Amino acid sequence: IDRVTITLSGQQQQVTLLGIDPLDLNLITGGVNIYDGSLYQKTIAPLAIVGYNLAFPQTGTGVSIGPLTITRIRNTIAIQVIGILSKYGSSAFIQVDDSIFIPIDAAKTMFNKRSYDAIFIKTKSVDDVDSVVEYLQTVYGSNIRLITVKQISETASTIIETIGMFLGGIAAISL
Repeated sequence: IDRVTITLSGQQQQVTLLGIDPLDLNLITGGVNIYDGSLYQKTIAPLAIVGYNLAFPQTGTGVSIGPLTITRIRNTIAIQVIGILSKYGSSAFIQVDDSIFIPIDAAKTMFNKRSYDAIFIKTKSVDDVDSVVEYLQTVYGSNIRLITVKQISETASTIIETIGMFLGGIAAISL
């Protein structure tokens, strides 16, 4: 996972670029639906599929199938967009509609990476999450940062409760 800059309608925009095996993309999105073009295969070639919002922004011209230039820390890299994803919505960890996806081997080659920035793990059951987290913390100790969907939902609930109390306070004052 990395942040890169692209130019849409003459404006520079930062987007998420995710190197992922085409078969694993299904696990993150819950199903790959291609709006136009095709899904890349496992390769080191700089092929990409883009999220719906990048192809069809609310204003201006979006990314189309064909060449696309991305910039990452002053390095400009040309990639070939071969597909556009159908509208997906949000995911727990990434905004699929606002992201670019390339083969994992291409990402490692293009950015000279020898390790992974993030690893997504899907358990067979929700009941297994805590034991998997505990196992990973035992093995990797402080060398790993783990975030679970459960933690994200608990944080969101806390924020919503706080906003509710704040708005309740405003309503009480106005009465």
